[in-house]
Amino acid sequence: MESDNNRMNLASKYLKEAIKGEFNASRQYKRYAEIAETEEYPNIALLFKALAEAEKIHKKNHESALGESHIPESIPFEAGSTDFNLGKSIEAEMFEYKKMYPEFRKIINSGSVSNQDKISMLSMKWAMDVEKCHSKLLKSAYKNSKKQEDMDLSNLYLCRICGNIETTSMQPGFYCHVCGHDSTFFKPVKSIEKEKQTEEFKDRFHLQGGEFIRQITFGMNDGVVSIFALLAGVVGAGQPPQTILITLIAATVAGALSMAAGEFISSKSENDYYNHEISQERLEIRLVPEMEKEEIRKIYRNKGFSGELLEQVVDKITEDEDRWAREMIIDELGVTELEYESGIKSAFIIFFAFIAGACFPVLPYGVLLNMSWDPMVIFYIATFVTIAGLFLAGAMKKFVTGVNWFKSGIEMLLVGAFAYGISFIIGSFIPI
Repeated sequence: MESDNNRMNLASKYLKEAIKGEFNASRQYKRYAEIAETEEYPNIALLFKALAEAEKIHKKNHESALGESHIPESIPFEAGSTDFNLGKSIEAEMFEYKKMYPEFRKIINSGSVSNQDKISMLSMKWAMDVEKCHSKLLKSAYKNSKKQEDMDLSNLYLCRICGNIETTSMQPGFYCHVCGHDSTFFKPVKSIEKEKQTEEFKDRFHLQGGEFIRQITFGMNDGVVSIFALLAGVVGAGQPPQTILITLIAATVAGALSMAAGEFISSKSENDYYNHEISQERLEIRLVPEMEKEEIRKIYRNKGFSGELLEQVVDKITEDEDRWAREMIIDELGVTELEYESGIKSAFIIFFAFIAGACFPVLPYGVLLNMSWDPMVIFYIATFVTIAGLFLAGAMKKFVTGVNWFKSGIEMLLVGAFAYGISFIIGSFIPI
């Protein structure tokens, strides 16, 4: 218990140090903006103004991580010409992102890491990454000031979540590269009259419904087409029925195992991704709850809710942190629901679906091999059965895609016929 208290005190100590630095940097930049304005550097003045606001955001985030408001002491600072002030600002920003924040985060991250430690490190990481971007802007301004020129600047946009600054002629149409929040959380530091071009939400990927049917259809399609194509290849090469049967069985087992392993790894990776995103979203909810609540409000406003009903929905969602985080992730990932698939279950479904599809070309050889039939007759029977299987596998896609079953079946026949023809031609060129 004493060790945990010491770690909490350690995180609090460095958070308070960071708050003091951000608080005084904001005061400093505000004064530098006034000086730049009087020296007729309006764009550099605008940059200093944006920096002052960004430091306030860092201070607020650190206080959220700390869990309380903290009033730091004011520290005297030097102020001179704009050229001098830019040089001092670059030194300060480089100190923060190269030394101060990396050291703070390293110390906090040593040993066991509590949830407050994670929130503290996230807040500091945002500030550290943003200060590096600020340094680049200040260096650009410094080069111009050395020539006694104002910097060439478009409008400035400030991310209200992390304090990142973007220089662009219109509302950013992308996600903040520091904190990952969408472009609507950028606010102009300078008013603009141009039409805003905001990209509200991006679908990063979309999961289809009917997962169980999808897996069966996918497995059967792959099984029947791949084994049918292999059959055409070995027959084209003139192999005897016994060799054909052994080849088909081996390919069926290998293909089913490969498909099952791929499905297991895919499902597990997807679940791990969801869990990571939810964990990250929980940290952001605790770090910037007001902004995250506003994002929920924006999501449901875009769905048509308004007024008192909108506020009731927002209050209901945000009263439970788990539901709040899941709702944010569902919207940000562009999925209808977070579907945690059982990797083992999915693997078994794919495994047996592949074997079921492969049975169409394989079973005729297994049943007719010992009947002393002509090898080509067995091949023709296997081909006829497989054609029926191809049509069936294609028709089953109706349950996933909703398209006409007959059309889907014909499409599958054409795909299988193409694979069959190519494999037979290749096999015919292979000498026995």
